[in-house]
Amino acid sequence: MDESLQSDVQRIAGDRGSGASELLGLALGVLRDARGHGPLVLMEAARAVCRAQPSMASFWNAAASALADVERPGTFERFAVRAERSASSLVRFATALLAPAEERDRPLLVSTCSFSGSVLSCLEEVARVRPLSVACAEGRPALEGRRLAARLAAAGAEVESWTDAGIAATLHRTDALVVGADAVSSEWVLNKCGTSALAAACAGRGIPVYVIASREKFLAPALAPLVQIVEHPAEEVWEDAPPGVTVRNMYFERVPLAWVTSIVTDTGVLGVDMVIEACQAQGAWLTPEIVASLGA
Repeated sequence: MDESLQSDVQRIAGDRGSGASELLGLALGVLRDARGHGPLVLMEAARAVCRAQPSMASFWNAAASALADVERPGTFERFAVRAERSASSLVRFATALLAPAEERDRPLLVSTCSFSGSVLSCLEEVARVRPLSVACAEGRPALEGRRLAARLAAAGAEVESWTDAGIAATLHRTDALVVGADAVSSEWVLNKCGTSALAAACAGRGIPVYVIASREKFLAPALAPLVQIVEHPAEEVWEDAPPGVTVRNMYFERVPLAWVTSIVTDTGVLGVDMVIEACQAQGAWLTPEIVASLGA
């Protein structure tokens, strides 16, 4: 790859605060430029994009669509256009779910964690049409949840910022847990560490758990094993930890679909029983050769 493409890949890899939806545009740009440099450069760029953010399903799907485009022209651009247009549909379906017309006079309290561009857009619209209170976990160690809290407060919501450990104290009064996802498989969704504990607690209390994720984050069964949860530098959590103390810094975790009520997508609200079919449809153009190339 040339220096410009390498620089963009490094920028993607170094970003610890942005959500998958924000970073995908940059990844699509890398792949679009690489296509003009021939198949070898495209293969290198596709692998580099996936490894820059290996937990983000949209990157794996984007890379796979770029490789599929060699044999099936138009695959990549269709994926890119769909991804770029998904935000408005997500907002529409999420608003219908969280702010139905008959309930818009009643205040809504939701809890959430970390930062998600998709969650932000949806809750900004909900705040426009319904009284909204949001309890935000701050998202250690990068504290990206504070960004979500600030943006929602600016949109007119009443916002509380909580530590990740303390956010569970809001569940006795919350109407729903609303979170984003970096990946959706037929068995789990992947989101910031701490989501599993919240989702399990909500499931035990009968509180709905809504995941907001557009179709580019759904994984075909063949791609799901390639998605990785990587460990980040210990110094982000505890600088100069004493000898004998091992500091673990995982950003993401898998949340079983059994704890999820439904997933809001750009084609509608899916029950968890519909996720398997949605994941299978995502890989309609995926071949074993593409999977092997990306996993190499």
